[in-house]
Amino acid sequence: MFSEGNYGRKFNASLYNISVPFGSLVEKTAREKILTMQKNYPDAQFYMFSNDVNFDLSTLVIFLMAVSTVTIGSLWSGYAKQNLRIRKETGLEGVNSRMRDEEGIKSQDGGGGEEEEISVRVSPLLIMFFVFCMCSMLVLLYFFFNQLVYVIMAMFCIASSLAMYSCFEPLVMATYALPLPVLRLPRINLYICRLDLEIRQLLLLLISLTTAIVWFIFRKTDWSWILQDFLGIMFSINMLKVLRLPSLKICTCLLSALFFYDIFFVFITPLFMKDGKSVMVEVATGHSSDEQLPMVLRVPHLNHDPCYTYTYSLLGFGDILVPGLLLAFCHGFDLMIGTPCKIYWVLSCICYTLGLVATFISLFLILFLSPSRNTYP
Repeated sequence: MFSEGNYGRKFNASLYNISVPFGSLVEKTAREKILTMQKNYPDAQFYMFSNDVNFDLSTLVIFLMAVSTVTIGSLWSGYAKQNLRIRKETGLEGVNSRMRDEEGIKSQDGGGGEEEEISVRVSPLLIMFFVFCMCSMLVLLYFFFNQLVYVIMAMFCIASSLAMYSCFEPLVMATYALPLPVLRLPRINLYICRLDLEIRQLLLLLISLTTAIVWFIFRKTDWSWILQDFLGIMFSINMLKVLRLPSLKICTCLLSALFFYDIFFVFITPLFMKDGKSVMVEVATGHSSDEQLPMVLRVPHLNHDPCYTYTYSLLGFGDILVPGLLLAFCHGFDLMIGTPCKIYWVLSCICYTLGLVATFISLFLILFLSPSRNTYP
């Protein structure tokens, strides 16, 4: 076949050995293949073709998980703060607490203890230090992801298993009101904690640890997202229950600092980082590693578009915990002053829900309207 070049000269295309490598996202190893091609051909342009952009049910699943987690966590936090306030003001203990003391069975999560504070003692300076630590950790993950990802996984397994125990322990403690035999275990004194368990508490602890270990072992399987999301929800609810901020001033400082933190690491860092990459996006997606940070809720795309096979919709824990702390404060404030219908907490929940909806609509429109949406340099 003869073609005419830019200057009117004819050349025979069959004399040239032209190959166009391609990859399909239908394959499980598509990510590794595309990254390999990008490494072998650094000056090449990569294009992805998709017939259209359709709404995916995975977005709805993540939306429901996020709203449910924030709602449950803020509710629990408000009631826990109110109960502590009442106990400190009156010096009274609940009936169930007295019954447990008589039986010698105590909660192991530290909740309801006399030493527990109503709110975490936080200052604006401490918030700035906390945000600085987050920035430092994110930068370290960007440059040393392959080494630190396993540290984060180990921390996630420990924290999520303890959170699962803490979330389900009230159900176990409620069973002691039933006429069932009580089998106390010998007290265990460790360097970092002291365990004084009954057999039901021990079973819950073993189940919690086993769940986290099973996720770690099978984290690369197709169904591991279910365990990761479950553990992530338990972790988020427990964090909202434990971290009770003392004032609206502190909430405002924290949310404002993290607002600029997100803007900088998502939109500003591509302006001066190598290859114009976002630090936040690179860390969240795992760089070129086959590992991924577990600090996200993830749901596989549920439509039948082959371009989205074996890919996931993601939502970071920060999008749950940060606004959740404000909602927890609003609920505690409603309970403290007795506002009708818990108006501050209800309005905050509605605003959080509308904010998530606006975020998902914006992402959908950007993907649908962007003229370069199918180009990946």
